Amino acid sequence: MSAAGSCTRVDVTEEDFAEFAWREGWTDGLPVVAPTPARVDRLLAEVDLDRAHVVGVIGPRGGEATVERIAVNAVLAGCPPETFPVVVAAAGLLAAPAMNIAAVQATTSAATPAIIVNGPIRARAGLHGGRGALGPGYRANATIGRAVRLMLLNIGGGVPDEIDRSSHGLPSKFGVCFAENEEESPWPGLAAVRGHPGSAVTMTSIISLTNVRLPDPRPGAVDDEIAIIADALATRGHKHVQSGAGNPVLVLSPGTAAILDRSGFDRDRLAEAVFEVARRDGSGYTDQPLTRYRREGRGGRVLPYGSPDDLVVVVAGGPEPNQALILSSFVDSPVLTVPIA
Repeated sequence: MSAAGSCTRVDVTEEDFAEFAWREGWTDGLPVVAPTPARVDRLLAEVDLDRAHVVGVIGPRGGEATVERIAVNAVLAGCPPETFPVVVAAAGLLAAPAMNIAAVQATTSAATPAIIVNGPIRARAGLHGGRGALGPGYRANATIGRAVRLMLLNIGGGVPDEIDRSSHGLPSKFGVCFAENEEESPWPGLAAVRGHPGSAVTMTSIISLTNVRLPDPRPGAVDDEIAIIADALATRGHKHVQSGAGNPVLVLSPGTAAILDRSGFDRDRLAEAVFEVARRDGSGYTDQPLTRYRREGRGGRVLPYGSPDDLVVVVAGGPEPNQALILSSFVDSPVLTVPIA
């Protein structure tokens, strides 16, 4: 079966399929699973949609993401059937005009979609939000993220060194998908605060990941932690700092979030505190042809992004109270959330 065009039978053994798919340009460089009709049908049975239904058009090639083509790419990625509703929802977000996926695909930055999943679908799909949620070892996380990348390649045309002009690339371009650790978070889930209290997918585009090692915090004494998070967000090389826009993602370990909560910080108050501390004296930030720092008034402080509301705060990872992760923003995409049917 073709991963992008009409689905047709090819005469090749499963043992030879990975090599065949590589020659055809259907892969991300790793071995793939042969999308046999039976495997595709198992995924299609998970959604109440006709296989010919067009979920959307994925740029820059403008390929139609039919439910069948989405399923073919999900099989190639190794997705278990129960993950398929998440993959379909993610495909819809890739095709949303506001996501501006053509820019994500063609930029010289290492931009890639990041997917955060909330709600009951997490358990059914086997998605992981605990220790190592953004790393290897969790099948649903890995294969959903990889299915998104294969759709970008096979339907959207984002072939490296052709359409995809990323100067360095990053391992994150293979796929970024994780569940929020709602059970261990002191706050409502990300999708719920964005108006979708059930199962939902949130997507934005990121260009780098930075681990932030925090001091050992104590309830009521978290100023150092907030300052260090702010320092990581205010790095001059981040595109969201250079433009004063975008939606960086702050991933807090449950232990860190719990201590912040016990110190009187909910999501909103934390975002406001971090934004205040992350603003910088503008005298050390020189505008360049590709960089026009956003400032408060004439000669004022440089903004790390537009406003406190632009920071995405999510809880995932292990229980340690001294860990955070910054997913810096590719500023040409927003944050979008959709329910999973």
